[in-house]
Amino acid sequence: MKTNFKSKEFKRIMNEKGLNEAQMADKLGVDVSYIYRLLNGERQPGRKFILAAVDKLDLSVADLFESSIEEN
Repeated sequence: MKTNFKSKEFKRIMNEKGLNEAQMADKLGVDVSYIYRLLNGERQPGRKFILAAVDKLDLSVADLFESSIEEN
């Protein structure tokens, strides 16, 4: 099973909460460049980000990731 970060959904959540990239980074305790890389699909979020997002944004892990089954 492969999981992918829902960058478009995360951007929608940011907009819904009225937060820009810098404000979101501050709220989650990460560098703003980390947020940019997530939104641009250049990296997948790490444990610290996931835990902070679930806790501080009142999200579930399912809100942040989509999963797919890879066929061999």
